Amino acid sequence: MGLFRKKCGYCRNKIEKDSSVKEKVKVLEFLGLCEKYFCCNSCLRNYKKTVEEKTENVKKCGGCCRQK
Repeated sequence: MGLFRKKCGYCRNKIEKDSSVKEKVKVLEFLGLCEKYFCCNSCLRNYKKTVEEKTENVKKCGGCCRQK
């Protein structure tokens, strides 16, 4: 049954059995690292790049709490 199949952490496509890439990555909503599954290495790189860009944007503007 395909109800409990893993989905890619970046593109949200279903991952075939034994073809996943498991990695501890930063999640924007949490502190620290969490394990996520990805369908391929390119989705893993794209996810890391997206998270890095979003954290850089927050650092540049100072976040919503630093506005005067």
